[in-house]
Amino acid sequence: MTIERIAEQAGVSPSTVARVLRGDFKGAQRRSVAKALEIQRISEELGYRPNWRARALSKGQTNTIGLLYSYPMWIFEDPMNEIAVGFTEALQSRGYDLRLIPVGEDQHWEELVYGGAVDGVVGMVNTPEAINRIIADGRAPVVLVGDKGADASHVITNDEGGAYTATRHLLGLGHTRIVYFASDLIREHYSVGARREGYERAMREAGHAALIDVWRFDAEEMLRRLLTADRPTAIIGYCHVEAQRVLHAAWSIGLNVPADV
Repeated sequence: MTIERIAEQAGVSPSTVARVLRGDFKGAQRRSVAKALEIQRISEELGYRPNWRARALSKGQTNTIGLLYSYPMWIFEDPMNEIAVGFTEALQSRGYDLRLIPVGEDQHWEELVYGGAVDGVVGMVNTPEAINRIIADGRAPVVLVGDKGADASHVITNDEGGAYTATRHLLGLGHTRIVYFASDLIREHYSVGARREGYERAMREAGHAALIDVWRFDAEEMLRRLLTADRPTAIIGYCHVEAQRVLHAAWSIGLNVPADV
């Protein structure tokens, strides 16, 4: 089905049909509005479907945003999955689509980003090399989610405030021997330090500066420390993955959460 067929039935030019179908219609007179509605009705009856490639070429944009990510499983796990879903809903409400673009060794992402498949890109947490290259080239708008960049807009959570609130909650329950745990497997990311700062601020304000304890080591060392008589009574995990490591370690040595720690 072509625009020419619709134009023939509506008795107008193909260019008029094209303008109406892409929403570029400025007529306010009753006759003009009626003709636009007739064109839309005919296109629906004839089963017209716009060619997105042709539309992208004519408009110079695809109405598609690329979401770059490095670890495929992250996209399907919380909280990254929730971020991706929210991002998709926001785009769709504005007439945009989302395209997932994995960043791998084959560099296929470059073909999509630089080849005009997307109008802009969002970097999801850990794609520094790819994102830095796009920022340096200046060939596509960039927004970072869950990370910071000197030359790019970013959306982040209040990591310091979140850790502060969590620590204050534990202090309110009567705990004083509270540990901040971020294993040595966690990559260096601004949020590691920000959450540590929130934990330490809450401890200092409560008068427990001398009890501040930060664990940055592997699971084996964590087990050893949990077995000591002066083990912490509460632990602030850097993220949900760290919380799972703590729960597994506690369970493996017979500690009950939250009764024992």
